[in-house]
Amino acid sequence: GVVPEARNEGVAQLLLEAQEDWVAEQGYNTLKVKSRNQFPAMLRLLLRNGYIIEKFEEKVNLRESRVHFIKAM
Repeated sequence: GVVPEARNEGVAQLLLEAQEDWVAEQGYNTLKVKSRNQFPAMLRLLLRNGYIIEKFEEKVNLRESRVHFIKAM
């Protein structure tokens, strides 16, 4: 994650773009990412960038549930 002092500065977006560039350079055709339900900013970032929900891994505490995303490269 991004440290609180650096949030809302576009850092996560830049990191995601760098990750996607690296994945594409390596010749992969899909990228899978997972996050927890307790990080709504990350969930929004992934959805804004074309990721789709592949799976929802439910936990007793819903905030701890994992959301699995996938994106075609």
